[in-house]
Amino acid sequence: MFFAIPTGVEYRAQRYPVVTFTIMGLCTFIWLIETVLRLTGNNEPAEDSIVPWFFQMFGLVPADGRIHPWLTYMFVHQGFFHLLGNMIYLFLFGSCVEDIVGRWRYGIFYLVGGVLAALAQIAFTAAHFDSPIPIVGASGAISACMGAFVPLFHKTKIQFKYILWLIIYFRAGEFSIKAWIVMSWWFLRDVIDAILSFDAGPSTAFAAHAGGWASGLGLMLLFKLLLKRGVVRSAAQEALEAEYRASAEPLVYLFDHGQQTGPFPVSQLTEMLRAGSISPEAVYWCDGMVDWKSVRDVTGGR
Repeated sequence: MFFAIPTGVEYRAQRYPVVTFTIMGLCTFIWLIETVLRLTGNNEPAEDSIVPWFFQMFGLVPADGRIHPWLTYMFVHQGFFHLLGNMIYLFLFGSCVEDIVGRWRYGIFYLVGGVLAALAQIAFTAAHFDSPIPIVGASGAISACMGAFVPLFHKTKIQFKYILWLIIYFRAGEFSIKAWIVMSWWFLRDVIDAILSFDAGPSTAFAAHAGGWASGLGLMLLFKLLLKRGVVRSAAQEALEAEYRASAEPLVYLFDHGQQTGPFPVSQLTEMLRAGSISPEAVYWCDGMVDWKSVRDVTGGR
């Protein structure tokens, strides 16, 4: 038996992954509610249990035609290991994507990726929009993050922990593989599994995985194209600009004795007034001001 799980990415995010952790928190909270419902409903007949109702209400049932499950289904999981596996992948890959595209863009990307993944699953299901089988789990949206990972971090290595167990032989260790190889393998495996499980009834939504992955790849390629053409800016560029705006000192123009001079750093006005190079009656103006103001407003009346 060989078992391997990703444990790290050779990339250090520059910003705290607020959106990723928020999604993880929501998924965990909803799973806890589901767990409480299971524990408190053990003595109820299966047909009266609230758990099936919970999945029907918040899972995406194509035949129902309701709108809200297109979003809520991404936060509902069928069990602890379903939740755990998804949260590991979301943390490893989603936080990296969030760091590059920015928080609000990443939030939209995640939800759109999840919707497109569900559409792929419905399109691949024999009954299509008449299917009564609920779709639940964040794996479609997370697969979109994995697809987006390829154009952003294709040369980055993904680290794995593995266990090899052959009756009397046991070995554990770690290894790393470039992201484009790992992501391509996962995508191809999901495509094959989706084909093999076609019309097999309730099962893992492999088509949602593959559809989410392809959607994430396409959306990120579009983002990179817009980035290259200057239509949008990366989160790093926006952060640098915000930092510059916060630290940059305003430049002002002076009008004194009928003459306009400048621009000067606003902090220089006090020294100029003390040195007598401008009079107390001088006025100043900078970009964003409606009218000229007295230098006394800046220098505290000195």
